[in-house]
Amino acid sequence: MSMRQLLSVDTCEGQLSGSECDSIVVSRITASVLAVLGCSFVVGMIVLFKTYHNYGQRLILNLTIAAFLNTAPYFMGRQRDSFGCTAQAFIITWFNWNVLVWVLCITHKLGLNILREDAGERWERTYHLCGWGIGLVFAIIPLAMDMYGPSGVWCWVKDNEDATTALRFGIWYVPLWIGIVILSVANFSIIRNVRKRERRWEGTYNPDVVAEKEFLRAQVAPIKWYPLVYMACMVFPTVNRIQNAASPDQPVFSLLLLHSLSSPLQGLINSVIYAYNTDAATWKQCTPAGIRRALRFRRGGSVGNFNSQPLVDNQPGRELSNDSDGDSDDNLGDH
Repeated sequence: MSMRQLLSVDTCEGQLSGSECDSIVVSRITASVLAVLGCSFVVGMIVLFKTYHNYGQRLILNLTIAAFLNTAPYFMGRQRDSFGCTAQAFIITWFNWNVLVWVLCITHKLGLNILREDAGERWERTYHLCGWGIGLVFAIIPLAMDMYGPSGVWCWVKDNEDATTALRFGIWYVPLWIGIVILSVANFSIIRNVRKRERRWEGTYNPDVVAEKEFLRAQVAPIKWYPLVYMACMVFPTVNRIQNAASPDQPVFSLLLLHSLSSPLQGLINSVIYAYNTDAATWKQCTPAGIRRALRFRRGGSVGNFNSQPLVDNQPGRELSNDSDGDSDDNLGDH
């Protein structure tokens, strides 16, 4: 039995050759496995070292969980029956939305930090409501219209229906690119604000100013990549769907392949961003001895109980005592 027979959906047959179907399926599963590994790394780091006490880290944790769940439909295999295909399509719509909204929530939180000097913790419940609820609403719309079904190499909004193009772009691609524009504008405003402050400080030396500069760099450094990476991941799926709308009976293999590769990779790329912005002190704990200590203290106080160095708060010039849970540490960049 071929990989295509085991893993692909029925609609691959008749549209593409068997080898092309195999290539798409293998690329999709490979990208999903890498995404699962990346998400597992981030969740493991946050849980092991108890950085979820940090508000910003909790937001990253939720984004990672959403990206992890977003790989689920790619492991569902070949869906022959109507119920399985509908379930796969529903999950794809819901979790794609979850990833987008959590990226928007993180950017909103950092905008509050930088532009308004507001920790924004009162927004956490709203973030959860939006992060998991908005996508659910959009996923229900095609379900209520009985529009989920075979769509290229997987199940989503049905091919070759009168409302196919309008529904695909209405429930996902138009909101997606509106969200990306919002992300880009928000991050541009944040970065411009930080640069204005840095220019204002030029030519002067003050330890407090230097500390604040480093604090701002730490806040901005990680977030500037989220919209760019997210936009890159969404380019090929968007182009592929445009081509589907223009020529529904003539799928382009290269676009389908790139779509299959880029869609699940958000989790992996998020883990790379997380690793890049993880501070040296945390990496030094990622030794067999450090991990054993972390596991030993999991049921005790915070991980800081066994650290040789004090935990440093993100506010310049301040340190947290070893018994602090880190709630005041709101930086998304310092892990």
